[in-house]
Amino acid sequence: MFEILIDTGGTFTDGVLIGDGKSICVAKYETNPANPAKGIMNCIGRLAEEQETTAEKLLANTATVLIGTTLPTNCILEGKGAKCCLIHTKGFRDIYELGRTIPKTDIYNLKVLAPKVLIPRYLRFGVTERVQYDGGVVTPLNEDDVLEAVKKAKEHDVEVPVVCFLHSYINPEHEERAAEIIKSEYPNVVVSSRIVRRWIEYDRLSTATFAAYVKPLLTRFVNALDEELRGANFNGTMLFSTGLGNVATAELCLENPGHLIGSGLATGALMGRFLAETGGFQDVITYDMGGTSVDIGVLKDRTIATSPESIIGDQKNAIESMDIPSIGAGGGAIAFAGP
Repeated sequence: MFEILIDTGGTFTDGVLIGDGKSICVAKYETNPANPAKGIMNCIGRLAEEQETTAEKLLANTATVLIGTTLPTNCILEGKGAKCCLIHTKGFRDIYELGRTIPKTDIYNLKVLAPKVLIPRYLRFGVTERVQYDGGVVTPLNEDDVLEAVKKAKEHDVEVPVVCFLHSYINPEHEERAAEIIKSEYPNVVVSSRIVRRWIEYDRLSTATFAAYVKPLLTRFVNALDEELRGANFNGTMLFSTGLGNVATAELCLENPGHLIGSGLATGALMGRFLAETGGFQDVITYDMGGTSVDIGVLKDRTIATSPESIIGDQKNAIESMDIPSIGAGGGAIAFAGP
């Protein structure tokens, strides 16, 4: 049986085929931005050509297809995600913009610009409810307010609502009930306490917003890829690499798309560590140049550093991931800027 590893980036889709005897062959194909699943299938087709067979025969003998992708990260940075709204505890409309602190580099700047947000103020709807810091209910959830918020969301053509109430990390009762009400109109509602259980409201809100923003894109991508693979005789397991370097099922990734942020960066660092171990190097720097960006990892003692949070654009993703800085100077960017 074979294993197929795919890295779909903003410019190219790369594939690696591993055989029973651990033999390896590689292939590359241009990414199809409108339908990344097509680029993956074309890449698998080239891997099949290397084996002098068809994609259908190759996939029929493949146990696992593992996908690493930069799609959610690029979606956020390019501002091409879903139109979202926020359903929040009444009186706390501006948590998203206030965040936690003023950036240290601008702490004395009286003209500091407000951070860019993915949910504008007019799409934030407050509902009456209150849970204490210890989980006790002070004010019951007003279900009529939730219904009114759903009505407003429909009027504004919102695609994905985000629910984030105070202290839901310790008692998600109100968030879960609100989600039940919202699901009649929005089955893909995102609930902050399901995305990350952290006591800081802004961290949960920002992370949940990222998940909602990329959810429709990832849902279309995963469903299209699954359909393409199954239609080409693949009966194995489809997995995705996460930003922490783990693997997850498609179902888990769609439930919490935040896990896929940084997915492509993690696979490059893992390969760098593997090559360091093979070559006997202790301290290494990984340099992964794609068409869009360059991702750099510092591996002291072959250890990949991790971070409990990362910044994408002006907002925070509070899901643990590998600490790999990325700059917008990929091969395509350099060529474009050249003479």
